[in-house]
Amino acid sequence: MTKVANWGNYPRINTSLQIAYNTETVKKILSKNDSFIVRGMGRSYGDASLNSKLIVDSKSFNDFILFNRTTGELIVEAGTSFDAILRKMGGSGWFLPVVAGTKYISVGGAIAANIHGKNHHTSLSLVNHINWIAVLLADGSVVRCSKTQNSDLFYATCGGQGLTGVILYASFQLKKYETTVISQKNESCNDFQELIYKLKLANENSEYTVAWVDLVNRRFKGLVFSGDFISDEELSSFKNLYLLGYDNCKPPLLGVPFYSPSALINKLSISSFNNLYYKVNTLKKHCFHTTVDKFFFPLDAVKHWNRLYGSNGFIQYQFVIPEEETAMLQRIISFIKKSNLNTPLAVLKICGDDPGHHGSLSFCKKGLSLAMDFKYSEKLLGVLDKVDDLVAKAGGRVYLAKDSRMKACAFREMYGNAVEEFMEIKSKYDPQNRFTSLLSERLKLCA
Repeated sequence: MTKVANWGNYPRINTSLQIAYNTETVKKILSKNDSFIVRGMGRSYGDASLNSKLIVDSKSFNDFILFNRTTGELIVEAGTSFDAILRKMGGSGWFLPVVAGTKYISVGGAIAANIHGKNHHTSLSLVNHINWIAVLLADGSVVRCSKTQNSDLFYATCGGQGLTGVILYASFQLKKYETTVISQKNESCNDFQELIYKLKLANENSEYTVAWVDLVNRRFKGLVFSGDFISDEELSSFKNLYLLGYDNCKPPLLGVPFYSPSALINKLSISSFNNLYYKVNTLKKHCFHTTVDKFFFPLDAVKHWNRLYGSNGFIQYQFVIPEEETAMLQRIISFIKKSNLNTPLAVLKICGDDPGHHGSLSFCKKGLSLAMDFKYSEKLLGVLDKVDDLVAKAGGRVYLAKDSRMKACAFREMYGNAVEEFMEIKSKYDPQNRFTSLLSERLKLCA
């Protein structure tokens, strides 16, 4: 037995681990075990890829099948990391259509979570850029599915948290850009309404946007970051910008070697850091050029940064509510601040109008999305239960890929008819409920 936890280090479980090297290995594991879940890089925050009996590690299942530099089609095995893809594409002019806040995630995990990024308002979730996926079903057969072929399995798998089958291969449509240099713009905000206004304006003018919010200090502070890939013409006018292209996809130079004492994460330390972070980003040029790594994956610069929260771990709580519910968002923020849980990180985005599909448990829909990190505590669980109620009341939902504590009743209230639709498809393809996780047991997503 091995002790395993995902990125939030909560929960930790003792379980068996087996490595998947190829399709035949996965089939053999399937034939000998009645229940397991597949895990990629372990960068989901919660318990979606944890199983108390068996976890299948897919990191070694990572071959490139095809990269068409003319059309931008990419076919890879599900254990392939986004980091490996970005390095493979270096200098080609192609880029992943959607990236999360870290490049150290697997293709299979990204599909199972149906990830979204800073460009959701322009490019929506990952499912919209997948040509097809190959899935190993509970009966041992391999099925290819897409938006038009076995579409029920396709949409249930994209965002299905690994519960419909084992994703083996995937074909993506990449996006073409002239350079790998980002033109970034930083804007400071001194009140909530100004932040929302500037974020909406950024969404209208930039492909990638996100906002940072200080939820600890009494005086409101916020930052809106926006960016776009620059053109060849702009690059040619700044000779020093050529160097930025070689700065992408570097391994982290810094690291946290051990779990920090939990007491280090307190109101004083977070307040001081937030004040410094705000000042540094307001002192920067209003517009400047930067790299893919610095713009999309700033936290990847520090290896094992999750250890800063201490050995008890942390929870990242992310929700989305309709855009007209700004008053409810302010109410939730006020409630969080009054709870004195002291979140070190809060990130706000405005999501685009992602179409819903029958049987899909995908997270994003048009509205305001707020993600917050919290050091784990018993008090935190009770506070987040109350936030669940507010989110559900506003017609919102919590992101399953980051969840490790939501109750089944709150989940069903948030996701509504999609739960029964998903269960119908899971029963069709996995009638014996062979693909299970702590998340599926907790939320009663059993066939």
